[in-house]
Amino acid sequence: MAAASWTVLKESSGASNCTSCDTDKFGLDRYLFRGACVDVCPDFFFHTREKSCEPCPAHCSVCSSSSHCLRCNSSYYVSDGLCNKLECGEGEVEDPDYDDCMACEEGCKNFQDGCFKNCPAKTYSVEEEMTCVPCDENCVSCDQHECYWCESDLFLSEGRCVEVCPDGFYGDEDTNDCEECHLDCETCSGPEEDDCDSCEDGKTLENGLCVFEHEACPATTYRSDDGGCEDCHPSCEACSGDEKTQCTKCAKGRFLSPQQTCVLKCPGTFFANRFSSVCEACPYGCLSCVDAQHCTRCQGNRYAPLYLQNGRCVEQCARGYPAGLVCRSCDPGCASCLRNSSYCLVCDPPLLLHQHQCVEDCPAAHTLRDGACQRCPPACSECHPLGQCIECEESHFLHEGLCVSECPARFFVDAEQRECSRCHPDCAECHGPDADHCETCVDPEAALLNGGCVTSCSSQRYRDQDSGDCEECAASCLTCSGPDSGSCTSCREGHRLEGRGHCDPVTHSTCTLHQFVDEDGDCRPCHKYCHRCSGPGSSHCLSCNQGHLLLNGTCLDKCPIGYFEDEMAGKCEPCHSSCESCVGKHSHECLSCKFGRFWEAKECVETCQHGHYGNAASGMCERCDITCRECLGPGEDSCLNCAVDLVFLRKAGRCLAVCPEGYYHDSAHGTCEPCHATCKACSGIESHSCQSCQIGYRLSDGICESMCYRGQYPVLEGMELACEDCDASCAECWGQGSSSCTSCPPQAMLDPRGRCLLCCNHDDDVADVKKGPEDCCNCTESRGECVLSTNLPFINDKDGEERGNLAVFVTACVLLVAVLVAIVFLIRHSRSKSASRDIPPRGYEKLGSGGGFGGGGGSSKHGYSSASSSSFSRHGGSSSASTGRFQESQMVDFSDRRKKNNEDDDDEDIVYMGQDGTVYRKFKYGQLGDDNEDDLEYDDGSYTFR
Repeated sequence: MAAASWTVLKESSGASNCTSCDTDKFGLDRYLFRGACVDVCPDFFFHTREKSCEPCPAHCSVCSSSSHCLRCNSSYYVSDGLCNKLECGEGEVEDPDYDDCMACEEGCKNFQDGCFKNCPAKTYSVEEEMTCVPCDENCVSCDQHECYWCESDLFLSEGRCVEVCPDGFYGDEDTNDCEECHLDCETCSGPEEDDCDSCEDGKTLENGLCVFEHEACPATTYRSDDGGCEDCHPSCEACSGDEKTQCTKCAKGRFLSPQQTCVLKCPGTFFANRFSSVCEACPYGCLSCVDAQHCTRCQGNRYAPLYLQNGRCVEQCARGYPAGLVCRSCDPGCASCLRNSSYCLVCDPPLLLHQHQCVEDCPAAHTLRDGACQRCPPACSECHPLGQCIECEESHFLHEGLCVSECPARFFVDAEQRECSRCHPDCAECHGPDADHCETCVDPEAALLNGGCVTSCSSQRYRDQDSGDCEECAASCLTCSGPDSGSCTSCREGHRLEGRGHCDPVTHSTCTLHQFVDEDGDCRPCHKYCHRCSGPGSSHCLSCNQGHLLLNGTCLDKCPIGYFEDEMAGKCEPCHSSCESCVGKHSHECLSCKFGRFWEAKECVETCQHGHYGNAASGMCERCDITCRECLGPGEDSCLNCAVDLVFLRKAGRCLAVCPEGYYHDSAHGTCEPCHATCKACSGIESHSCQSCQIGYRLSDGICESMCYRGQYPVLEGMELACEDCDASCAECWGQGSSSCTSCPPQAMLDPRGRCLLCCNHDDDVADVKKGPEDCCNCTESRGECVLSTNLPFINDKDGEERGNLAVFVTACVLLVAVLVAIVFLIRHSRSKSASRDIPPRGYEKLGSGGGFGGGGGSSKHGYSSASSSSFSRHGGSSSASTGRFQESQMVDFSDRRKKNNEDDDDEDIVYMGQDGTVYRKFKYGQLGDDNEDDLEYDDGSYTFR
């Protein structure tokens, strides 16, 4: 860099520490580049309006802005202002001399699986073998015999590149060649006689000259121009002249300065070398030093200060913290600190960082994450590194990974577990400790019985209309129905039901304990199993003899499944509705659960609480994997959604820190969604959101373009790329099989699994497109290629016969019209053939399209066009547009007329309008003869006959 490039600035403290640039003496702008002001920014950089040099885009050597490249590095080419990797097609190789692809052809030379017209740099050509052979290492240009040009910092010596020239030669910095020394020199630094570094035997070195020892001048003298010996300056021990600035060696106690003077003390940024008696430069950035390895003071530029650390000047303290241009040590155990020795940023293992201090263990209510103690969420006494609470402080309860002071709706405080447990599904509110201690019910028609919600009260209770609770009947009632306790439907022993629903005591009181009063007021014996009863049968018991238990008026030896023994009352009482078997009536007294319920916190629940899943094998609620917020089963691959800071890969059921290759992060839903099949990495699901491509595809404006033809997909065979045909059902695909389609032919549609399915209402055969009883698509509502089939209304049983008759009538009419059209078609077809035998090929061309289809050019007998133009072929049998189906009887031939006055309007373009309002034109192209099969194309453009 030229010295003229430096400029003196108001805000600079040296030529290499500029912060902004001024114009030069000619008024031309200069630009800031790495602390210096330059006339022109170097390669790979561009100048900004702020007069600074900023880097070009990746792989760009010359650019005008950060987003507009003008020339790219080798193997890259410019496209839309950016540098794209050069990817050559089959049969082509990269030409590094021109950054382009070239075909391998006769006369090219092979090198590293490439084909070159001219051998690249650092190689030479062997014409007999038509190959390029690498030069020796460090040689830029060569032939098979010797090197001609070496890399910088090396010198050419006898056809080889060397770092140091051999004795008798010196390295010429201009030519990078080893040149011969003067004849008097054994070694030298230049071509002149006074450039000697050493001499032959018998001669001695004197100020760069080799002289005979007896001719050498004595100490403290020098050889003058006239050949005599003259005295040195008194301060010199040896010199090249009589001035004090011409010393070459100093007396003891003095040191040779950079100005060739002998001084007692070396100047700033230099130190005195006691062995050589020379002032040598301090290391980079030193203001003073004691030797080449130990600085004592560093430069203090306020824009780019240097700090003294371990005898060197550094831009940033590797350990410790900067204070007064010196790196001070941190406290023991602290690897890096800021502002003072105790404000730690990084700790030495195994210590942990906590509030900028290094500790052995994290304190309570903290967790270890990334080598530092992170505080748990509020009220957590213990938490997971991902931030989920494990245990809560006093007066707080665990709920969905957080600690809350009050449980939310439909949860109650489980004091034993110190967490919020879910209420019974029937409860709108509950107070615990059991899930069946409801305060209100979800079903407004349900009744509240012992804290549980029931559809109806037992026969001994009635539903209070105001509170909704099941209240006990009056003492005299055996059963009642409400609306109050005295509305009896049957009476206890010793009472008789009156007409108003009241139970009055009977006057007869002579019956024994094992008798009952019949309707006539007489005493009758109970059944033998009954202790007390209300009637004669075994199902009329009110209490049982010893060793038996009462259930629904019957005395049993043992309670059945679903009931428990109430020994105090001598009854079989029902278990809670969630229990299969139990020891008590409450939900927390289950012994086993009913099918479809799971054991959790001593209860049987239909749905496990947050962060748990129901294990059908064990019948227990078990904790999900720590990465899952909710899950279906054990392991990290059964997640339904994820813990904080993780994303959900739905396909694998896993929660990950980042999405894998082939997926992108849907931040709105916190999920990993698959990229388009051709993308290797992407920013969205669309095909134009690719960031990198699968093998065999090239990236262009966010789209991965296949290197194969349409209807093929790329396959890597060894080191070469081959193209294989797609499955017959696909128009385009990314791989093998019918589930790898990326686009479909007309009359078919792409389903989410990558298959091309026929439209459900399509009756024609399309070759090899998959169709089954359920595998079809309703294309009518999604796109316009499959709306050709007539959508007949469904026929129900009631009007089936009437509509069946109508269908027969319509079918007959259609067939009649088809026959008439076929007759007209045959007559016109024979006329057109006779009229076209000596007519030159004519056709139609599209107006304003820049090229027509006349003369048969561009015909595709079996092809289907795009949405704007779909072609018809008699080979296919039918054609589809966006609004209707054309049968063969509807086809019209077009031919040129010999006479201009023929005004047969039937031969004009047929125009039709679809149901969606789209206008279409049919036209014919190609010569109309006896042997050709006419193709029609339907297009919504305008055409002119030529």
